[in-house]
Parts: sequence; C-alpha cells; structure tokens
Amino acid sequence: GIEPGWFAEFYSNKLRLVLDYGKDSLILENQKFEGLDDEKGFIFKTQGDKTIEISIINKLCVDAGSGDSKDRKVVVTYKGKTYNGCGSFIK
Repeated sequence: GIEPGWFAEFYSNKLRLVLDYGKDSLILENQKFEGLDDEKGFIFKTQGDKTIEISIINKLCVDAGSGDSKDRKVVVTYKGKTYNGCGSFIK
C-alpha cells in the first residue's frame, strides 16, 4: 500500500489486512467474497459487521514513494477510509 502505511495479503480462503501502520488490522477466514471478476480486474465486497470493499484493477501501478512498479492497482475501503496502493500476484 501507500500512505498511511498498509498492506493486504490474499489467500485462497483468507484475507489479512493491516492498516495505519498496524494500528488497525483485520483477518477474514472462510469468507466468501462476492464480486466481479473480468479482464479489467476483480472486486471483493463483504457485508456484515466487517464491511470491506477491495478493487484489484489490472493496470500498471507505480508506487509514488519508492518508484517501484507493480502490475495491479489496489483500492481498499474499510471503516469509511479509502487506501490506495499497488500489488501483484506472488507465485
């Protein structure tokens, strides 16, 4: 992610999200993510007490802080705040 410091890790059945330099975090396990998956990217959206929306957009993204480029743009909305960053799939 980008400022304020955050990151997200996606697994086949789990999401780990750390926000605001570790002041807030979230782990969702055995969660069915509802969303749109097409050539433009993927949108995750969960409902309930932990509402979160994550857009993974298939578009080159350059981290303004480090200058590193990744193959995806990532936008996370959680607790009324939006976090922007870059990401890629790890093999």
